[in-house]
Amino acid sequence: MDHVLLTACKFPSEAVSLQNVASRDLRRRARDFLALIASPSGLEELFDHLPDVYFFVKDRECRFMRCNRAFVNLLRAKREEDILGLRDADFFPAALAESYVRDDRAVMASAAPIIDKVELVRNPSGSIDWYNTTKLPVLDERGAVIGIAGVTRDVSKMNSNNERFLYWAPVLETIVSNYAEPISAAALAAKVSLSVSQFDRQFKKRFLTTPRKYIMNVRINAACQLLVATELPIATVALQTGFYDQAHFTNQFVRYKGMPPSQYRKKYAAIQA
Repeated sequence: MDHVLLTACKFPSEAVSLQNVASRDLRRRARDFLALIASPSGLEELFDHLPDVYFFVKDRECRFMRCNRAFVNLLRAKREEDILGLRDADFFPAALAESYVRDDRAVMASAAPIIDKVELVRNPSGSIDWYNTTKLPVLDERGAVIGIAGVTRDVSKMNSNNERFLYWAPVLETIVSNYAEPISAAALAAKVSLSVSQFDRQFKKRFLTTPRKYIMNVRINAACQLLVATELPIATVALQTGFYDQAHFTNQFVRYKGMPPSQYRKKYAAIQA
């Protein structure tokens, strides 16, 4: 047994101290290595080889600064240069664009990520589908937030060999396919062979929110699309998106969107028209 192991056995606090020093040294070496890279942005080109992953970077004004080829195609542009300096509102319906920007600003204000949020996105064919989006703050050398970086994926293509998506895909697919029906925590937990308490704990750790709030967000997003894209009565929209009556729907909608459904429809239907 070498000297370090003997120290670890006899003096645990000193062993922990040595481990902390080693950890700090490794982090310093990693930072020094990255600082030597002539073109850090070149690493982002790796995303061009992931056709089902849409990668983008925005500045503090929510303008696109970088994106990969898949994201260019998602926005139905010809090249990255056609996107740089523009905003979501230049490519997406107003209601969707405002939702994306609201999340961008939340990430920049808090410096906290948004992890695997299921939201509606217009795909290259022009239809609206469910996508899974993660956004992280981009920091400068002083640690100040200067923008956000994000990836989004088509939920229907998430059953890949990527374990991160593969494990939670049955849960997300159940929510997206059945959000208009009652969804119990027990049913979702069974999808990943966990107890309800284990599922709640792991879900919150993974998605930074509770299963109940996650499902509610999906229902609100679906309702927003129906309000803007159809002339269905608000009561019908409520029932079709999983709310048991119009009053409950209105209360939750105001809580999440800051305005009643009728006002939201009036504001965004006019813009989309």
